Amino acid sequence: IILASFPSVVKAVETSVTIQNDLLEINQSQADQDPLHIRIGINLGDVLEDRGEVFGEGVNLAARLESAAQAGGICISSLVHGQVNGKVDVEFHDGGEVSFKNIKEPTRVYYWAPERLPQPALEAEAKSADTRRKPAIAVLPLTNMSNDAEQEHFADGLTEDLITALSRKRWYDVAARNSTFAYKGQSVDVRNVGEHLGVDFILEGSVRKSGNRARITVQLINARSGNHEWADKFDRDLDDIFSVQDEITHRVSAILGERIWQSVVKEIDEIDEFDYGPFEWCFSAIGLIHQIDPVSNRLAHERLLKALAIDAEVAIVHLGLGFCYMIDWGLMGNNFDGSLEKAHEHAEIYQRLSPNDAHTYRLFSRVYTAMGRYDEAERCVERAISIDPDDSDLILNKGIFLQQTGKPLEACECFDAVLSSHDETPHTVDIARAWKGLALLVLEDYEQAVSVLQEVSGLNYLKNLFLSACYAALGDDQQAQVAISYVLQAIPELRVNDLGFCKGFRDAEVRDRIIQTYKRAGLPLD
Repeated sequence: IILASFPSVVKAVETSVTIQNDLLEINQSQADQDPLHIRIGINLGDVLEDRGEVFGEGVNLAARLESAAQAGGICISSLVHGQVNGKVDVEFHDGGEVSFKNIKEPTRVYYWAPERLPQPALEAEAKSADTRRKPAIAVLPLTNMSNDAEQEHFADGLTEDLITALSRKRWYDVAARNSTFAYKGQSVDVRNVGEHLGVDFILEGSVRKSGNRARITVQLINARSGNHEWADKFDRDLDDIFSVQDEITHRVSAILGERIWQSVVKEIDEIDEFDYGPFEWCFSAIGLIHQIDPVSNRLAHERLLKALAIDAEVAIVHLGLGFCYMIDWGLMGNNFDGSLEKAHEHAEIYQRLSPNDAHTYRLFSRVYTAMGRYDEAERCVERAISIDPDDSDLILNKGIFLQQTGKPLEACECFDAVLSSHDETPHTVDIARAWKGLALLVLEDYEQAVSVLQEVSGLNYLKNLFLSACYAALGDDQQAQVAISYVLQAIPELRVNDLGFCKGFRDAEVRDRIIQTYKRAGLPLD
C-alpha cells in the first residue's frame, strides 16, 4: 500500500486519473503480459504526521476506499466529490452509502474507472449496531485554570502531543485534533461528546500554575457510562516545558493502552459468547495470551481461530495468533506443532493487513530471534521503537531481544524503564519483573533474580519456569524441584530441549549454562 498526501484534493484526483489512464495504455500495449491493475482511494480529512508516519481518521477511511475501488479505478468519499465535482475532467458515479469495517458511520462513495467499466458490487458488510469495532478515544483540550496566557499554549501543546502519541497506537482509533478542539473552552457532558465523535473513551484534564510550578491532571472516562477509568496528577517545575510535555505524554500514553484494554475486556466478559464477533473473540483471546499459561494459551488459540473463521481480514487476529504460537514455541514445548513457522506466516499476513504497524516488527523480531536471524531481528526491534517509542510492549520486546543476544544489563534498563512508568498497571509490572528475573539469571546474579521473581504476583507458570533455573543455579535443589514440579504439572511432557527461548540465546556459553540449570532443577533433557 502506498500512501500519498496532496495540498489540493483536486490535484490528488487529477494525479490519480492520470495514473490509471497511463496504466491502462501500458496494459493495452503489452497485451501478451499480465496486466497491472491498482486501486486508488481518496479521502479528505485530518492527518497527523510524525517521523514519516501518518495517522488519523482521514487515513483510515482512505484505506477502506482503496479496497472498495474497482481494479484499475478510483473510489472517493462524498467530501472529496463535493470539492472536485465540476473541477476535473472525469465524471464520478454515485455508489450510495457503504458501511466499512471500523468506520462508525456509513460513507457515501463515488466511483470512476477508465472506459466506463461496470462497477463491481461491494462486499463490505453492513455494520450492525452491536458489532464491536476497535475502541476509540478522543483527547479533549486540556483546560488552562490559570490567568497566564502562556499556559494556554502549554495546555494546547500537551493536548496535541497526547493526540499524536496515542495516534501511534493501533489497538484503538483516535479522534482527530480538529474534531476535539471544537470543544475547547466548553463545559460538556462526556457522554454526549462520545456519541457525537463516535468514541468509547474521553481523555480530559487541566493545567494550573503557581509560580514556576504547574499541576497537570488527566483522567480517562468511559464515554458510554461516564465512569472514571483512571486519573493522575503531575506536579512539575517548568524550567524545561518541552521535557515536561514529553514526560507526561510518555507516561499517559504508556498507561492508557492497558487501561483501555482492561475496560474493553471487562465489557466483553459481560456479553454472551453467542453474540461474539471477531473483535470480541480477539480481545478476550489477547487477555488469555497475556497470562502466559498453557491452559490459557490453548484457550486463546481456540478463540482466535473462531475469530479467523468469521473474518480472516481482521488484522489483530493474526497478531494474536502469531504471539500465541511464539509463546507456545518459546515457553511451552511447541504443542501446536510447527509453531515457529506458523508464527512467521501470521506475521506476514499481519504486515499485509496492517503495514507499518509497530507490532508487525515486534512479532517479526521474536520470530527472527528464534530463527537465529539476529541482525534482521535487531532491525525489527529498532523499527518498532522508532514508530512508537512510548509503547511498553515494544520496550519490553527490546529488553527480551537484548537479553537473548548477550546484553542483559541493557535489557534490565529496558525492564526498569517499563517498571518506572507502570506502577499502576500490575499486569505489565508482572511481565517486566518476570523477564528481568531471566536477565539477572543470564547475568549470574541469582539471588537478585529470585528476589525479583518472587515479587511477581501472577503469571505463575512463567514465574516458576524461571525460578526453577534460578534456584538450581544457587544450589537450592529443593526449591528448584518445587518450582519445576509446578511447571511439569502444567505440561507433564515438557523437556529442556522443548524450551525455544533456551535455543534463542545467541551466546552458546549462556545457552549451555541455562540448559544445565534446568537439568539440575529436574527437567528432563529430551
